[in-house]
Parts: sequence; structure tokens; C-alpha cells
Amino acid sequence: MYVYGEDYKIKNERKKMRGFIALLKLEDYGPNVKRHEKTLSKPKEDRLKLMKACNANLEPIFLLFSDPKKKIDEILDKDASKSPDYESEYNNVFHRLWKIEDKDDINMIKGLMKTKGLFIADGHHRYETALNYRDEMRKKHSGFSGNELFNYMMVQFNPMDERLTILPTYRLISNLSNLNINDVLDKVNEFFDVEEIAFSSNEKKSEKIVSMLKKTGEEGKKVFALYHDKKGHLLALKDIDVMNRFGSGSMILRKLDVSILHTIVIEKILGITDVEKNLKYTRDEDEAVTLVDEGKYQFSLFLNPPTLDELKLVSKNNENMPQKSTYFYPKQITGLVMNVLDGEIE
Repeated sequence: MYVYGEDYKIKNERKKMRGFIALLKLEDYGPNVKRHEKTLSKPKEDRLKLMKACNANLEPIFLLFSDPKKKIDEILDKDASKSPDYESEYNNVFHRLWKIEDKDDINMIKGLMKTKGLFIADGHHRYETALNYRDEMRKKHSGFSGNELFNYMMVQFNPMDERLTILPTYRLISNLSNLNINDVLDKVNEFFDVEEIAFSSNEKKSEKIVSMLKKTGEEGKKVFALYHDKKGHLLALKDIDVMNRFGSGSMILRKLDVSILHTIVIEKILGITDVEKNLKYTRDEDEAVTLVDEGKYQFSLFLNPPTLDELKLVSKNNENMPQKSTYFYPKQITGLVMNVLDGEIE
């Protein structure tokens, strides 16, 4: 096992995210491993090709667990008290890695984790790919014991607390024929109060959009932004009860910003049924403006990110948000720890 720490700065706030890297025995989704997002077919195809070509996990997936009494933290504190075995700054994040070699520490962590439910934060495609790879390998090795490494996946386990940061993922829209933005805004007016965003000549458009979204969202409103033809429009939902008419799933799921955006704007107003054809995603607010200005996409949609509490509730309900609903920051370094899928666990 390894302690993995990431020191970073976000929105002028310093944070220290820390967890541990170990192998997780794969099992289908259920009470022990919960997801919160739907997946896309193409990324899973690519990841399965990569896993077969390399016969290895090249980066951990990111799982969350509850540790209110910080018992796991106490063990990690002990192992991270020495100089790190690896340390580097990458993309303005300080990454540090410590080997956990004390067998008592390892056994204590294993014992504490046995009773914990796990929530996939980042890596739904990779987890499902690992399940598919496991199933393929089991067919090839009918006498498998269950201890073969293809039954496991390398995972970063992190406590579910305030050290995590969830950022939004913006939607870029393309391939809509006969698009008339005025017609779109007319339809939007049925469900949203629409306000044009005024940009001054020396103002960064992306910053203005995100700032207005955050401020209006903090006032308790369900709010989005549409950017097209160098103009921005703020969309504030008139009545959350509209999701009782068009939404599906529990009220928790229906009230999520990302559910409202997909159900009302993307599906009902724009008529998009094939998200892989018409939607691209970006976590970069500047890119969401620039790519539209350059004519590469017809328009972009901005939204606020889900909260950690919302993620917990959706996962516990065994429900799924739309694809690319969450973006946890910072990311792990690919190749920092690798797991070759040969042999068995002793």
C-alpha cells in the first residue's frame, strides 16, 4: 500500500487531499461499491484495448469512503511522518508518495475498510472496463481461484470530506441541423427566467459567466448559462416542480442541476437523444467560450457542480447522474504507481 498526498490551491484556498493506494477485489455494483454516473460506450472500448495491450492498471481509479472518526487518517499520519519516497510538482499540484510497509498498519487498514461502503468518484469507465476484463479472463481460465490479479483493480481510497473539490463539467453542443438560437431561447423562456449577460470590453467572458452562476446558485436558484455568438444568457429555473412532469428517478436525482440541464434543456428543448453525437465536454471555462467563438461548436452550456452531499445521496439511492456530472480535482498522476495483472494475490 501507499499513502498518496496532493497539496493544491483552488479558488485562492489551500487544500491537502490524502488517501492511500491499494488493490480492491472487483465486484459488481451493489451495496459495497456504488456508482453515481452513467458511462459512455466508446471510452470503455478504448480502455479495454489499453488494458489488454498493457496487461496492467496504469493509474488508480478514485474511490471515496466515510471515515468520520478519522481512524484511517491516524494510520496514514504515522506512515506519512517520514520523508516521502516520491515527491514532485505537476500542474501546480504537489504530489507525494510514501510506501506503507508495516504489516500491522496494512492489516489495520484492511480491517477498517472491510465494513465500509465505497463510492466511485472518478473512474466509472475504468471500473466497468476492469469488470469486463475480469469476466473475459475468467472465461479463458475456467479453473480460476479468484486470487488472480485480473480479479483486482488498483484504487486510490480517499475519505469523503472537505479536502475534496468537485468542479463542474461544461457541455459543448454541435451537429444540430437548422439551429436557430432565437427559437431555442423562445423555448427556454417557457421554463426559465432569461437574462442576457452584459460583457464589458475588458472583461473575461468565462469568468463573468462562472461568477454569475455561482452567485445566483448560492441564492438557492437552479441556474445555468448558454453561450452563443459571443453572447451569454443566464437561465434561472422558474419552478422545480416541472421536473415532476419530465424528470425520472427520486426527487434527489430530479433536483440536481445536471439532471435539470439534461432533462429540460438538452433533451426536451434541443431534442438531443444521442449525447455521444451531439455533446462534448470540457472542464475549462475558457475553452467553453473559445471553442464556440471559433465556430467549432454551436453553443456551450454552463452549470454549477454537484455537492458532495448530493453525490452521497444519489449513490446511496443506487441512482445515476448523467454522464460527466462530476469532476474531482486534483487528478492523480498516471504511471506513478502501476499494477501488472500477472500472477495471484498470496
